[in-house]
This record gives sequence, structure tokens and C-alpha cells, in this order.
Amino acid sequence: MREVRKKQKNFYKFLKGLVIFSVIFIFVYIGAQPYVKSFNETLAVAVNYACDILVIINLVVIFLYYSKYGKVESFLKDIENELEDAGYYLNSREKESVDKRCDTISDDLENNGYKMSKIVEVKDFSFDTRAIKGSNYFYIVKVEKLDKNDILAYLDEMIYDLTSNLFKRKGNGVLCFVTDTACDDAIEISKMITPLGRKGQMKIALAIDETDTGNVYFQGREETKNKTQIANFVMNCEMPIKDKYIHKEKLPYQKELEKKAEKFTLKDFNNGNFYIH
Repeated sequence: MREVRKKQKNFYKFLKGLVIFSVIFIFVYIGAQPYVKSFNETLAVAVNYACDILVIINLVVIFLYYSKYGKVESFLKDIENELEDAGYYLNSREKESVDKRCDTISDDLENNGYKMSKIVEVKDFSFDTRAIKGSNYFYIVKVEKLDKNDILAYLDEMIYDLTSNLFKRKGNGVLCFVTDTACDDAIEISKMITPLGRKGQMKIALAIDETDTGNVYFQGREETKNKTQIANFVMNCEMPIKDKYIHKEKLPYQKELEKKAEKFTLKDFNNGNFYIH
């Protein structure tokens, strides 16, 4: 994966440099065109052709970049963030019971202008809280002991509720689990970001608030609206998160994830044969 990511970054730098050079060259020539023409008409025609060729080259390079890396760039960035993120975060809130913590987060959401719905039934599942403000969506589930299957099941139901019941097509979602204990397999996917739509117009981030330990598991690297919601309402702090709330040591699953990521190829990704989780 790192090799693919390196090639993608280098290609992007080349593309960016080419565009900047071309824009400067064309704008400078537009201003200088009368002087060049008065000096030598043949030279002016040649430079005009050069500008046209530059435009064509830019279009070709942009097409090549997005046809090769357009779909994979966001995917690689999310994996990179999972691998380089802190192991977990320390909640700034005082320890509370699961019920009390759910109420605390819900109260903060309501005080910040979110439209609240309690006990939202979606097919065979029940969300304790659903909070919506504009294009920001925050779902809370209370689970005594959280495992991977719980996360995947509730994530599917949240997506169904947003897309089929509420007809949302873009925005920033958070699925927050408030639990006494999170199993290892749940923690392993806690940094997963789920994009929806062809261009990822909607993204859903996971958060696990483990009340027994005070640990919060989520992807906190780089500031986005999803992660800011988690920091503000789950951890009661601001982004970027202060060092005193960061447990910087990597978790064992991140090391295993890195080994899996090494097997990434563009061919497997484009064929739908590569899964990081």
C-alpha cells in the first residue's frame, strides 16, 4: 500500500506543479502577447500553439490521474489514518454509568441545536438516540458488551435509516456505542470510516465510549466534521485533541492491519477483491 500511496502522491505533485506552471505561463503570456507580437509575429504564433499544447497536456494528465487514482485516494487516506492514529483516546468526562453517559451526550447534542429523537426503531434494531443538525447525524446505542457483529449490524441499520427513511444523500454521520466493555474485535474496526455514494458524499465514523476504562476508540487523526462531533460530544473536548487525552502507543491490531495493507494493489481494489476489514 505504501508503494501505491507514494506513487499516487508523486503523481499528484507532478499534476499540481504542471497546472501551476501552465496557469502562470498562460497568464504571463496574455499580458505580454502585444509586446511579443510587435517584436516577432512568428514567435507570437508559436507561443500561442505552446499555450494550446499546455492546455491539452494538462487535460490528459488530469484524466490519467483521476482514472487511475480518483476512486482509491480517499480509501488509501483512511487506511493511512487508521495505521498512524493513536491507539485510543482518554475521555475528559468523569466516569458514569452507560445510561447516564448516554443522557449526558444527548443533553449536549440537544443544547447545541440538534433535533433529538429517542428510541428510534429501525427494522429489528433500536437506537437510543438519533440527533440531526443540518447535514450532521449522530446516533447513540447502549450495549452492555460490544462486539464486532453489533457494530456491523447497527451500522447497516443506520445507513438504511439515513438513506431509505430520511432520504439523506450527503453529510457527516457518527455511530456512537456507549458500553461497559468493548471486545477486541470491536476495537479492531473502531477507526473504520464508511463512505457512501459514488464520491463519498456521506461518511460515517464510529466511536466506542468504554465507560469502565474511560477509553474512547475512534479515528481521531486529522480534523473532519465527523471526528469533531466525536471529540465535542463523546469526549467533551475540542479538535485537535490535546496530548493529555491521547494514548499514543499503537494497539496490536494496527500492526496486523499494516501487514494486511502491504498486500494492497490497484488491480485488487478496482476488481473489488481487497478488503482491509
